[in-house]
Amino acid sequence: MEEKSYYHSFDNTANTSGLDPRGRAILVELYAVPTHSGPIELPPDVVRQTQLAQQRAVVVACGPFAYTGEPVPRCKPGDHIIFGKYAGYQTEGPGDHKAYRLITDNDVFCIMTVHQDSSGQVFKDEREL
Repeated sequence: MEEKSYYHSFDNTANTSGLDPRGRAILVELYAVPTHSGPIELPPDVVRQTQLAQQRAVVVACGPFAYTGEPVPRCKPGDHIIFGKYAGYQTEGPGDHKAYRLITDNDVFCIMTVHQDSSGQVFKDEREL
């Protein structure tokens, strides 16, 4: 049986990172990791290791062939997601110097429909499929 192909158009216009994902790649901006534990500043190595193990992020951009094997994409730019631990390639955006990770479309496990911003405010996403 022949596998169907689907083409999804993603709105990547909010991407200011200077990185443009290709193929099935998805560019995600990692959640910020704490640099302090109470009054104690964490060593840079500890912050870096914590960020490397980070599994939560916001989708910034999707490559043109992401989710071509699925009728509905698992995520789109702006979605808050959980992805595989240590998945992909961690880099800094040359356009804005923020921490990013390039992952493949299959690394996305779920969309977080309820999430908190850095101030602790809770948000609920109303996503239509």
